[in-house]
Amino acid sequence: EDSLWQGFDGIAPVVGLIANADGGVFGYGGVQTDIAMTERWIVTPAAGLGGYHEGGSSDLGGVFQFHLGLTLAYGFENDDRLGLTWAHISNGGVHDANPAANSVLLTYRVGFDSLF
Repeated sequence: EDSLWQGFDGIAPVVGLIANADGGVFGYGGVQTDIAMTERWIVTPAAGLGGYHEGGSSDLGGVFQFHLGLTLAYGFENDDRLGLTWAHISNGGVHDANPAANSVLLTYRVGFDSLF
């Protein structure tokens, strides 16, 4: 019997670092989950909190930011993945200005098991 939760793999911690050529750096931590759409295609929503250093980059209103992400990836047999990620960084109105930033990223994830 098929179920909406059939491909759900539980909730896992996530940490990330995004940097750009203008000196903007955003580090974050949060949670994510893998949802297997097929044997090889995985959707991974993620949410977290982080800190932003503007450098010479965009003013996002302040240091504290929220992070939302959604990845569609192809999983290889060795647990590595090649994917496309949409990421949104916003302070959610915590600071006076909330311009937010959106990115589309090509990602390659090395499976933890293949490192050991």
